[in-house]
Amino acid sequence: MEQQLIAVVDGSRARYFSVGTRTTPSGEEKNQLTEVETLVNPENRLKDGEIFSESRPGTRAAAGGATAHGVDDRRNAHHAETDRKFAKQVLSKMAELIDEGEVTYAILAAGPRMLGHLRDNRGLLPRVDVGELPKHLTELSAHDLCLRLEAADLIRC
Repeated sequence: MEQQLIAVVDGSRARYFSVGTRTTPSGEEKNQLTEVETLVNPENRLKDGEIFSESRPGTRAAAGGATAHGVDDRRNAHHAETDRKFAKQVLSKMAELIDEGEVTYAILAAGPRMLGHLRDNRGLLPRVDVGELPKHLTELSAHDLCLRLEAADLIRC
C-alpha cells in the first residue's frame, strides 16, 4: 500500500498526519488519519504589540502642520519573512517524516499565501508526488480533515 503523509499548515502551526486503514463494522476498509507531529511557529502567535514597539503603525505629522502621513514600519515585510522561514521549517520536518515513513505521496493543505511560500521551497522535499489544497484546515479534526480531502479528490476516507 502507498504510504501517505498530510501536512496542514497555517502561519502559526503545522499538523502532520499519517494515513492508516480501519475496518468498518461491515468489514469494509477505510482510510483513517492519525496526527503524528505538530510544529508551532511561536512568533506568529504573538500580537503586534508584543513584537513591535507600537501596537499599530503610527503617523508622522508633516512640516508646517500639513496632513499627517502613515509611517511604514515594515510590519507586512516582517510577517512575510516569518511565514517564509516557517514554510522552510515545515518542509524540512515533512522531508524528515517522508524519509522515516518511506512515504510515496504527500498532501499540502494551507491558505493561498502560505501555500505559495511552501511551493517556493518544495526543493527541500524528497522526490514524492505532492497534492495541494489551498484551504485553511488546521482547526479541523482528523475525521473532518479526511472528509475535506476526500471532497477535493485527494484521498479516500
